[in-house]
Amino acid sequence: MSDVTIILLPDSVRAVLGEAASRDLVEVLNSVLGSGQDRVLDRMDQKFAALEARFDRAITAVEAKLNQANAALEARFDRTIAALEAKLDRAVTELRAEIDSKVSRTEARLIKWAFAFWASGVTALVVAILLK
Repeated sequence: MSDVTIILLPDSVRAVLGEAASRDLVEVLNSVLGSGQDRVLDRMDQKFAALEARFDRAITAVEAKLNQANAALEARFDRTIAALEAKLDRAVTELRAEIDSKVSRTEARLIKWAFAFWASGVTALVVAILLK
């Protein structure tokens, strides 16, 4: 461990125990404190590892739910797009039929009027030739 704990013994204890015993007591206290700190740090590491595992599981669960929701939205989007495409195809088909019908009616009218003018022109020509 890199942290060094400094234990100071009062002079009265040092005087009773002596210098060598005081040093021994300080060493014992340092080793007890150091091992206690190591146990606390090990326990904290275990707790953090457990917490990290819980977070990982929670994140995985959320990701799975998001992926499921995303897949559902994509499917819904695809169905909506398909329905819109079908509506658009029907509308285009109806418009084409309507345009074809109008063009056919217009052609018929043009042919009728063209025949009427042609017939009246021929009639006028025949009458002119007969009257001469």
